[in-house]
Amino acid sequence: MRDRIGIVVPSHLKYLHFIGSVIEEIAQQVGFSGSEIDHIKQAVDEACTNVIKHAYEGRNDRHFCINCFIDEHGLEIVIRDRGKFFSPPKRKYPYMSDDLNSRPYGGLGIYLMKAFMDRVEFKRTAGGYNEVHMAKYLKRWKES
Repeated sequence: MRDRIGIVVPSHLKYLHFIGSVIEEIAQQVGFSGSEIDHIKQAVDEACTNVIKHAYEGRNDRHFCINCFIDEHGLEIVIRDRGKFFSPPKRKYPYMSDDLNSRPYGGLGIYLMKAFMDRVEFKRTAGGYNEVHMAKYLKRWKES
């Protein structure tokens, strides 16, 4: 069986702390460790910040959805918005060794999301929604 918990959030940075609290509670219920919970929260924070700043271009009059799907394998989080379409960069890693003033802007949040989660996918639905799918699996399922 797969449980779903969903929230609709205004597109404002001031709600990131609330989102983090919800994600923390859900991840605790699933059975993740403290460091895993911190990583999940950071990945979700990065994805939600991208929605607010980039998909909605800082507009605070929009909303987006966060759905958490829980099963015996772990947690899948789907963040869905109707903002500007986002296509992730083709490069795998940000240019960390380059001088801060000369390297391309962006990409670090996506890098962190991919580093902290077991699966990250970006999709555009037929209905015009952007979706970020992120999954974190419990250790017992990763090891089998």
